[in-house]
Amino acid sequence: MRTGLMFCLALTVRLAVNAWITGFDITVFGDEKVFTALAYNLVSGNGYSVDGINPSALRPPGFPFLLAIVFSISGNSLIVARVFNLCLSALTVCVIYLLVLRLFGKKIALVAGLAAVFNPFFVIGVPVVLYSDAFYLLLLTIVLALFLKLQETNSPKLKVICGAIIGVAILTRSELVLFIPLIIAWTFFYYQKRRPALQASVLILLPVVLLVSPWLMRNYLVFGKVTMATNFGCTLWGVYNPNTFSDRALMGAWDLPKSPCLVIGDAKSLSPRYPGCDVLPETEVDKTCLTLAVTTIKQNYKQLPRLVAYKVRNLFSSGGAIENLFLLPIVYCFFFGLILLIASGERRFLILFTFLLFIIGSTVLFYTFGRLRMPFETMMIIIGSYGLYEQTELIKRRISEVRRSLPIGLEVTPGETNS
Repeated sequence: MRTGLMFCLALTVRLAVNAWITGFDITVFGDEKVFTALAYNLVSGNGYSVDGINPSALRPPGFPFLLAIVFSISGNSLIVARVFNLCLSALTVCVIYLLVLRLFGKKIALVAGLAAVFNPFFVIGVPVVLYSDAFYLLLLTIVLALFLKLQETNSPKLKVICGAIIGVAILTRSELVLFIPLIIAWTFFYYQKRRPALQASVLILLPVVLLVSPWLMRNYLVFGKVTMATNFGCTLWGVYNPNTFSDRALMGAWDLPKSPCLVIGDAKSLSPRYPGCDVLPETEVDKTCLTLAVTTIKQNYKQLPRLVAYKVRNLFSSGGAIENLFLLPIVYCFFFGLILLIASGERRFLILFTFLLFIIGSTVLFYTFGRLRMPFETMMIIIGSYGLYEQTELIKRRISEVRRSLPIGLEVTPGETNS
């Protein structure tokens, strides 16, 4: 019952806010052009292609295939697709509520659920825009919830289901590949014996391999290389370039230097910004960008610790002083809750630390601004809600102790006034 109410509230808030601010009939822009083009061409029978002619691997196939299903049902309606994305975001709120309910109980789950309902990162902008992030975040929270259940049931079937969802998530956002070594580490730390740890690792990772392998094989046959996506080099070049190493305002962010020699043919067909530019295949652009990024890292390796510090800082800060002032209580509750969880020494919290390590690790490798920090926001909500509840309970206990320590006759009961 509460889960249904949480979904309705989350969806209502998202529909109302986005209808008021941007509306649903907005112009396709940015990465939306790539995702919608891939989906349109899948529906039209042109294969996995951006321009409808040349095969592409510019983005992993998870979200474009889901979007293609929505387009095929709705007649290529962008409005329906945007509302569908908002439904995915509302479902994420429900999963957050349920996993916190399993971890900490009803009171903290209610706090976490309401925090997810009204969190600006989850409400404004990203859910209504046709990026892969709303779908990816839903998959990620489901995986976390399944791991929490695995710690209680140890079901082989559940391990296989968990692995299958991880595989779909990797096909949606390929940085989740970094989570695989942490899964293996988690099994050995949690089960503490080699045989059950190996069994758990195999049952979880086998579906991942089976789901991801066909995509990798297709890319090898088409492009002559094993790759999840041909935008990896471009992503790194946006993070590690002379601008991001020299400009403090850009450190830890993504700022792709514009160069006419690095225009993908598909991108040119989607935008008029590149008149007269030389067009290269996306694999060549990816290779060139990767080379440029590696060269820049070698030239500026002494600044890497500073760059990492900026990235981690961006996880806990926002664009301006006023926003950061409002973030302070949330950050405080997060660290308070995290310290309590670590101090408890309970193994059931190990999966939270594993997810947190993955999110911070991927942040250190890539960047934190905008929609890429949404997984961290999820962890802030889960752990911060626990920290807030424990903080209020501590304050209540202190007030109760002070009242008990007062001399008889000086105690003031609730509702009592001095005559």
